[in-house]
Amino acid sequence: MEYQHEQVHIFPATEYGRSVQSGFRIDLVVIWRGHGVKVRRNIGFVGAILLGNGVQVPACLQKSRQPLISRKCCFWVKKFEKIGLGGGCHWCTEGVFVSLRGVEKVDQGWIAGSAPHDTFSEAVIVHFDPAVISAEDLIAVHLETHASTVNHGLRHRYRSAIYAFSDQDRVRFGGILDDLRTGFSAPLVTEVVMFDHFRASPPEYQDYYRTDPNRPFCQNYISPKLRALRRRRPEVLSEEAVRALTEEVP
Repeated sequence: MEYQHEQVHIFPATEYGRSVQSGFRIDLVVIWRGHGVKVRRNIGFVGAILLGNGVQVPACLQKSRQPLISRKCCFWVKKFEKIGLGGGCHWCTEGVFVSLRGVEKVDQGWIAGSAPHDTFSEAVIVHFDPAVISAEDLIAVHLETHASTVNHGLRHRYRSAIYAFSDQDRVRFGGILDDLRTGFSAPLVTEVVMFDHFRASPPEYQDYYRTDPNRPFCQNYISPKLRALRRRRPEVLSEEAVRALTEEVP
């Protein structure tokens, strides 16, 4: 496929801050400079800036997984989506979702949604590849790995919620949640909430499970959730997670 725009420039988002806010990741970029070729790998989240048209992502990039070629570069594009999830301790929630295939990264911390859910509550933001794992699978896993039918006294700290980053996702997640209700014997307390703010956990608590899965907390609260997932939904776990469960210290 040939991309017809004459001038397409690719920039790391970290260099251009808010000017680049696409959810695209470039795995390989080949840039022609005169007669030479420069290859850069894994440059992270990026955006495509079309000169003269402001900041936008061309429609052809949003649909294609094939190499796209312009006069300046040839690149492979993979699009990630994100969803916020809360309901229990964010160490547990993070530990579950970093163990799933198709999940690129998980941000652990606190989320405040739109009113009346505008107080901060423990939660995570999951960045995922929808071509590998669907929003339906993520929401199903979320409902099965926390007390999604229990309106206990700590809900002010552990709001049972699915956070959407757009109105379109809010409607879509609401439909998924409605479809999944029939699989529970008690009413779900989980709600779909519009995302507003995120506050990250301190660095020493990030990736809590994978940095030491043999911690007593991980063994008592996170590993049992993963073992239950391996029984019920083995297809959603990553190979790394399955291997870690196999190698657990008895």
